[in-house]
Amino acid sequence: MPDCELLPICGFFIKHQESHDHICREFIETYCCGDKMNDCERKIYRIKRGRNPCDDMMPTGEFVPERHR
Repeated sequence: MPDCELLPICGFFIKHQESHDHICREFIETYCCGDKMNDCERKIYRIKRGRNPCDDMMPTGEFVPERHR
């Protein structure tokens, strides 16, 4: 499966792609490069509003907890 076409401009991916945090890694594997790519709330937000959401908004629509930023 190809990676999401929005990765080059996705603030979450850019900011957290090198993270060793289990939560961030799992979301990247599942949403950015996996089966749930089209269920990504970040992608849906961008399509609806024409701009990227906050970098700390995860693909589920929730925000990365302070301790993981």
